[in-house]
Amino acid sequence: MATYLEMAFRNQASYLVIISVLDPRPDITGGEVEAVMDTIIAQNILTSPGGDLVEKVEARVIERTYTWYNVS
Repeated sequence: MATYLEMAFRNQASYLVIISVLDPRPDITGGEVEAVMDTIIAQNILTSPGGDLVEKVEARVIERTYTWYNVS
């Protein structure tokens, strides 16, 4: 199973920008995620084709299960 933390932001052009982190710490809290998102915006750490990230939209943890088949 793969686990992802997805953080969604709006950029200066009002487009949605998703940042995905593979295998986040299992005990991560909403407060910690929000603090990281605030830091990304305040310190202008990342940018996108539509400009700087300017607003937090949401954050979520997604768990995915994969089933692989041998098709050779």
